[in-house]
Amino acid sequence: MIGEALLNGAGLCCALGPNLASAATGYRAGRKAFVKEAGAIGPDGLPVTVSPVFGFHQIHNPVVRLQRLLAAAMADLADQCQVSDWAVPMRLCLPAWLRTQGIGNHPSDWPGALRADVPAHLLQVIWSDQATFLATLAATEREVAGGRYGEAIVAIVDSLVHAEFLDVLAVENRLLARTQPHGVIPSEGAAALRLTSPAGMRLSAPLGWIDGHWSGHEDQDVMRPDTMLGAALARPFKAAVGAAPVCRLMVDLNGERWRSEEIGVALARADLPDDLMADFETPPLTLGHCGTAVQGVMTALAMAAGPVSSATDLQVERSVISCSQRSGARDVIGLCRDIRFGSATVRGAAAASTNKEPADA
Repeated sequence: MIGEALLNGAGLCCALGPNLASAATGYRAGRKAFVKEAGAIGPDGLPVTVSPVFGFHQIHNPVVRLQRLLAAAMADLADQCQVSDWAVPMRLCLPAWLRTQGIGNHPSDWPGALRADVPAHLLQVIWSDQATFLATLAATEREVAGGRYGEAIVAIVDSLVHAEFLDVLAVENRLLARTQPHGVIPSEGAAALRLTSPAGMRLSAPLGWIDGHWSGHEDQDVMRPDTMLGAALARPFKAAVGAAPVCRLMVDLNGERWRSEEIGVALARADLPDDLMADFETPPLTLGHCGTAVQGVMTALAMAAGPVSSATDLQVERSVISCSQRSGARDVIGLCRDIRFGSATVRGAAAASTNKEPADA
């Protein structure tokens, strides 16, 4: 049954496409967005593999890069909902590293470049070391359901496609290279999810709702654990998959060994059907690791048809989305998508942009 708060619209900009329609089309087709960047040499002396939305050397200012990504996701959301302006509250989740760029906790501290082209009232900034995107989305959903807001937007943006980040990942031995097969492919992305009361529902946009949020915390250093990882994720993971039948399972495996160990333990304890165990989705292995934004990207992708189609007699497709942060946060949500709504808009936009690369890619 549809609750009192709906997910109605999912703007997306990632390496697979500048909007949800084109990104979901590429994702369903299994297209990878990896390129070898000749202008960046890795620790093995070879070009670094990255998965950018914009050219590696096209935008050197990280704040401007984030602003472009966020503006694209917001534009996609506005197009889905067929609105030109919003006077609704928005929570924006940002990577903690951005504070080193001189940006404070209050929106008024932001440089104009990052505030530009965001057609919503910025209510609050949530840093990645304060709360995850999934937790923020679930909390905002409860506020909309409780009547505090008629509608709200929760957005997230991050980029690891900067020379400084490539250096940091290389020093930490986390960058994919010939000498490190368990490294990540740096990427970038932004997502914006709209929450509304049933009175504000727009049938032109994808429709869904959150049916639960479960969390845990890993106290070990994931790079140097004392025991096997996975117990902290296994508890919320098992609760989420046991709450209702699961059609899609999305996890944030990104190539790092500790994530594989952790999700392996969680899967073993969840008692999943064999077909779901064989076909769980790992978006970062297709579009690269876009830092904390991966949570928003996965959520947006769950609002569109995935690689494995649901049974034709289903009207609701339930996804379980699992994300882990190196800081210890473990969050899992259940997301139900009503496959009867929003599909025409997504299919139409996808048809118009088939095989079209993201702008400035």
